[in-house]
Amino acid sequence: MAFSAIWIQTASAALSPWSGTTNYPLAIYGQRCVVSSGFVFCVGGITDDPATGNGKRVSAVYFAAISSSGVGPWSASTNYPLVISGHDCIANSGFVYCIGGDTDDPNNPSGRTLSDVYFAPLSPSGVGSWSATTNYPTIISAQSCVASSGFVYCIGGSVVSSATNAVYFAALSSNGLGPWSATTNYPTSSLGQSCVVSSEFVYCIGGTGSVVGTLPMSAVYFATVSSSGVGPWSATADYPIFNSHPACVATSGSVYCIGAYRYNGDLSNATYFAALSSSGVGAWNATTNYPTTIITECVARAGFVYCIGGYNRPTFISAVYFASVTQVTQNVTSTAVTCSPSYVAVGQPAQCSATVTDTSATPISPEGTVAFSSNSSGSFAPSNTCELSSINSSTASCSSKVSYTPSPSAEGAPTITGIYSGEPAHQGSSGTTSLTVEKRTSSTTVNCSKVKGNIVCTVTVTDTSPGTPMTPTGTVSMSSTGTGTLTSCALSGIGSSGTCTVTYTPGKGKTSTVTITGTYPGDVNHLGSSGSTTIRSF
Repeated sequence: MAFSAIWIQTASAALSPWSGTTNYPLAIYGQRCVVSSGFVFCVGGITDDPATGNGKRVSAVYFAAISSSGVGPWSASTNYPLVISGHDCIANSGFVYCIGGDTDDPNNPSGRTLSDVYFAPLSPSGVGSWSATTNYPTIISAQSCVASSGFVYCIGGSVVSSATNAVYFAALSSNGLGPWSATTNYPTSSLGQSCVVSSEFVYCIGGTGSVVGTLPMSAVYFATVSSSGVGPWSATADYPIFNSHPACVATSGSVYCIGAYRYNGDLSNATYFAALSSSGVGAWNATTNYPTTIITECVARAGFVYCIGGYNRPTFISAVYFASVTQVTQNVTSTAVTCSPSYVAVGQPAQCSATVTDTSATPISPEGTVAFSSNSSGSFAPSNTCELSSINSSTASCSSKVSYTPSPSAEGAPTITGIYSGEPAHQGSSGTTSLTVEKRTSSTTVNCSKVKGNIVCTVTVTDTSPGTPMTPTGTVSMSSTGTGTLTSCALSGIGSSGTCTVTYTPGKGKTSTVTITGTYPGDVNHLGSSGSTTIRSF
């Protein structure tokens, strides 16, 4: 597979000054946070224990909306199944997956390292129920995991008090994880490195070679990621300082690393950034220092970086800060919108998506959201907005589709518009597509029986289109091949069918076979249909 370089001007990607926003509900360190659909979700960690004066692991989970204004109010959500620290979590397609970590053990004050993996759905209402899924191949903590194109990749970590260079990957789905497979080992045994993924490459920064006694590293390595695993690792530009546990995030084509553990208890507040490409990491540049020396947890979304809590020796902190990428120039984008199926009936949903492409000579995969609208009556679900997920170095598409359902009486050719709002690295753009919306189809059946010298017929008209059914309304006209008399009947009912009853009074004469037909002309939402039956009159 061929890859092209993805460089941007590093001088144009510095961070703005840090701004304080809504504090985390706990003074916390070691929680793991993920971003999905405009919300941040944080799991577990270590907080102060007033009873002992030491830290204690928690199972607490909190979430909040994130935006260009900062972090909204935090809300509690479904607790993790265990008190946990040292784990790592990733988000993919509306689910969070948390891997390994350390939990409490009454027989060991330091706790017990796990191979357990749990996952849960994410929504604007919080985290759903946690479910166990495929265990990691070994017990593991302090590893770094990333997600790309439906797979999770976990690099290094601590196994039984020593660092490992093992790398494993597994497929992600709404049912959990597939089997784990070993892939290309990391170049050195390492724990506490911070890895990010961008445009089908993983980049890992810093780390340390053992639990204790080894200086942190400045080494940075990168490799391709795919459904086959991790490709060969290559060294790239060293980080400016020796470090472990930096909080690194990728956004707007660059990696940003905040704070770190240096050595002998020395913490850093330095923030550095570098451009990412298929050739590795570009030159590192210093940018706005974090407000305090820190080991923290950071996430990024659409050109903004949010850092939550952390450890500022000797205390845990609850402060949350955010900063934006100060891009001098924005790359031009184009947006394409598709909906499938393109022919629908009123009340039948079409699944819509958008693809945003950076059309510049040095593209960066766009980030952010696309908002959908229609020039006709209809509704979008679960909302009219989708979050972009990177496809390759220049293109991103909706991580999940948006459903559009035309309203009753909305037949015609509505235009669906998708507006990409842009972010610090990209200009906004928009695209459109058209749907053909028709009336719903119907079927008509006639069933007749003899009752006291007459023939009584029940007519049923059923909505047969996909989607939410609408009850057919109106009048069915009746006819026969005999000499008897019939009257029209008015439909009534609920759900997908309307019914009515009509009596056929045979004319005088000998017994004969009569065909009775019901013709439904349709209504404001339904096309017409007809049906017939044959019965012997007398």
